[in-house]
Amino acid sequence: MRIVVMGAGGVGGYYGALLAKAGHDVTFLARGAHLAALQQRGITVESADGASFTLAVKAMARPMPGPPPDLVLFCVKTYDTASAAEVVAPCVGPQTVALTLQNGVSAGHELRRLLRCPVLEGPVYVVSALKAPGVVAFMGGRNQIFIGAEDDAGAARAEAVAAALRDAGAGAEYVSNVRQALWTKLVFLGPLAALTALGAPSAGAINADDLARAVFRATASEYAAAANASGADLPPDAVDEAMRTLGTYPPDGTSSMARDRQAGRPMELEALVGDLSRRGKQMGVPTPLADAFYALLRPYAADRAAPLP
Repeated sequence: MRIVVMGAGGVGGYYGALLAKAGHDVTFLARGAHLAALQQRGITVESADGASFTLAVKAMARPMPGPPPDLVLFCVKTYDTASAAEVVAPCVGPQTVALTLQNGVSAGHELRRLLRCPVLEGPVYVVSALKAPGVVAFMGGRNQIFIGAEDDAGAARAEAVAAALRDAGAGAEYVSNVRQALWTKLVFLGPLAALTALGAPSAGAINADDLARAVFRATASEYAAAANASGADLPPDAVDEAMRTLGTYPPDGTSSMARDRQAGRPMELEALVGDLSRRGKQMGVPTPLADAFYALLRPYAADRAAPLP
């Protein structure tokens, strides 16, 4: 399978490396020092389970002319969606399928508007990050992707992509209700991102403190209510499931939004918190905690500065 990875960071770098190691024709699109490292030294995956490896890979800033890829693995931060789609659009062909592994519940809708190809969506549960140029650290987590399509016509494509990922060593499966799967992740990730970006040191610290757990649960309840008002049809135990996920999350794990704020980088605040706050207002669902977290974090998202002390 010919694959282009748009966004070779913690998620795209990890899964792209697994696919390349499995023998697929993978091209990474990257920039700056990371691109130079990929071209000169290949990609290194440092794995918490001991299965570390280094692999020579193809990497470039923009796709070169040639046969269109079968799959575009779209893994950039949500605020870079439009600019990344502009980069990758010239290589998309009639048989190309894109799979967005981005956070939130709106990425697929946006990507369908920007790319003229079928778009699959896949909430991903993995704790991985770009440790250094050319080096991806896999720190654990469920290592699971749930892949679905907007309609039944995309089911076969989703099944084929899930099978390729499974064969490469990733946990991946097709789901018929991808909206439910996306919201299920956001019910957990939204509260975790907000609390850790505001200073909670880790998932384990939240889980170990009764008051922090109560705030996490109350916030997850707001997300679940907005999800169901949006037609996600979450199961009755959706909030309990978010709490179980918190309990099994790596104790020292945080969130990419927390790491971005600590480093003074842009944050995915809109996709993880702002979107929920706006949906609540539109649908008449009270979201006071999400509203407060959004208001507190907006200044840091806007000026890209003020890292945590």
